[in-house]
Amino acid sequence: MSLVGGRSALFRVAFARAPFLLPLVTYLALYFADGSGFHPSGDGYYSWVFARSIAFDGDLRFENDYALCGDPFGVGVDRGAGRPDNFFYAGPAIFWAPALFVVRLCASVFLGWAGASAASCVGWVPGVTIATSVVLAAIAIALSARAAEGVAPEGVSRAYALVLAFGSPLFVYATSAAHYSHASQTFCSAGLVWAAMRLRDLPPSRRGSREWACIALLLAAGAVHRPHALLYAVIPLAVALERPALRARGLVAIGAGVAAGVIASGALGVLLRGSAFGVPQGPHLIHVGHAHPFLLLFAIRGGFFFWTPVAWLAVVGLASLVRDRATRLLGIAFVVAAAAEIFVSSTPIDWEA
Repeated sequence: MSLVGGRSALFRVAFARAPFLLPLVTYLALYFADGSGFHPSGDGYYSWVFARSIAFDGDLRFENDYALCGDPFGVGVDRGAGRPDNFFYAGPAIFWAPALFVVRLCASVFLGWAGASAASCVGWVPGVTIATSVVLAAIAIALSARAAEGVAPEGVSRAYALVLAFGSPLFVYATSAAHYSHASQTFCSAGLVWAAMRLRDLPPSRRGSREWACIALLLAAGAVHRPHALLYAVIPLAVALERPALRARGLVAIGAGVAAGVIASGALGVLLRGSAFGVPQGPHLIHVGHAHPFLLLFAIRGGFFFWTPVAWLAVVGLASLVRDRATRLLGIAFVVAAAAEIFVSSTPIDWEA
């Protein structure tokens, strides 16, 4: 009987850790086997340039980066700020640059400063650094499981977290495309939702200062990835409105996070392009009047539900949240955030990608 009980306890512990450990081990194994992070390309290459410029040059001028590593898309032109531009996603550098400082020091010991700098374009320096996004993706899955426990049984939330880990686009962005910005932005969104759900379960004696600080920081970090990540502020806002004792502090934290995100995005625009306004990629990328949300969801090429059928389970979950009076406001917030994300994502000319 004790042996059976021991095995049962071991299974429960393993299942509790599975939403983090199983994705982490699988993602890392596939990431290093694939090797794409060792030679970042596409959008991810330019996100890497942000981190490299910060860690090696201590600036965001990019002359040295493009001279040494190249400018394959030819974006490094002066657009009014007196420096080469980089209109891709700076957000991953929030996490990559600190890791790259450490990797740079290690590389300098073995290769010298010049050798470390030369090795920073392709090879193990970017490969090891970008593995940070792989870890962030696994943490995002674990945070999603913990957040879902606030509205679903533990077993269900952990099982669905594993379904998302291996049956959603995150699987690609945590392995063969970890050099893109999606994994780190998913971490920001998952962390924000997790903190908001923790606030719902706090005893009345607590005000959730750490959770609100976390939400503010993650809102700002998400906005540096993509400004429309600020739309997710409606989720902690719903929690603040649900609980009057948290309302004042919550509104301040959400306002601070949104303001920090707007200021950071605007400052980056001024620094790189001389203007805080406009779409960094130019006036022809976004077509609000010709958005295709239906195709974004259902098209054979790139349609979300076509390629991620497990996402239909989330639709069922949202419906149950809205139907239950205890979670209705929260459910409406999730629906609003999802609808806004879908619409914004359907406005670029390359939405199908």
